[in-house]
Amino acid sequence: MERLQKKYGAVTKEEADSAYETIQRFIQGKMTWGQLFNFTTKEMHDIAEIGYGYFKDTHYDKAEQIFKGLAVLDPDHYYYRQMLGAIFRKRNQLEDAEAHYNDALARNKDDVVSYTNRGEVYL
Repeated sequence: MERLQKKYGAVTKEEADSAYETIQRFIQGKMTWGQLFNFTTKEMHDIAEIGYGYFKDTHYDKAEQIFKGLAVLDPDHYYYRQMLGAIFRKRNQLEDAEAHYNDALARNKDDVVSYTNRGEVYL
């Protein structure tokens, strides 16, 4: 405890109030994990590109980890669910693929790729 007090004991009232407001916004669902940890849109995009590279190279376990993490960081982004659907479709885990495509479509009803890929699950 002493170490924490030494490290964080010099927090100003403004910093403490700002941190409190940030946590409150997160708790109220007005902020994502990605926003809480200050991920930029570019950083999220770069991470997604790495995940897509793993997917294209058939490293589905690594791609799954990345896209599940991104889905936690930004739960409203449809692309991460779309990619999880593609990963599960490649593994022939069709029920999971369908569920992820449905999640993607719930976030973006105009996502033609998820409609198409979900249709392939039904074949």
